[in-house]
Amino acid sequence: MIVNAPGASDQGYVTSLSVNGPFNYSTGPVLPQFDPSLNALLQGAHVTTFQNNINAAGVNPLLNNSFLGSVGYNQGFSTGTVVNGTFNETRNTANSLTANYNPFTTGSLSLTIICGLFHCSVTLVDRDDG
Repeated sequence: MIVNAPGASDQGYVTSLSVNGPFNYSTGPVLPQFDPSLNALLQGAHVTTFQNNINAAGVNPLLNNSFLGSVGYNQGFSTGTVVNGTFNETRNTANSLTANYNPFTTGSLSLTIICGLFHCSVTLVDRDDG
């Protein structure tokens, strides 16, 4: 709490009643989010690139499509345990004659468990390319 001393407002002096400054009300860890949360993300993109090379006359334009999907889950428990899970998937397609993998997909799955009461941490990651 900051209080102006009597007559000090004219001179610009400020007096603080706190000797130690601001303080925290708790020194423990942050409480976990007890309510489960589920989030999702979908994104798509399309790109058309015209061939401007003299040797590419009459060639169709290069088309590239991409799609991304992601789903996540998060929940905390009263013991301090926090569970996080995420799944990601990406798909790319192109009409290029030199594309070796068409369509190209990647995916990943991640699960993280943090145990507050038992002081343990577990992380599982699975990734699939192609």
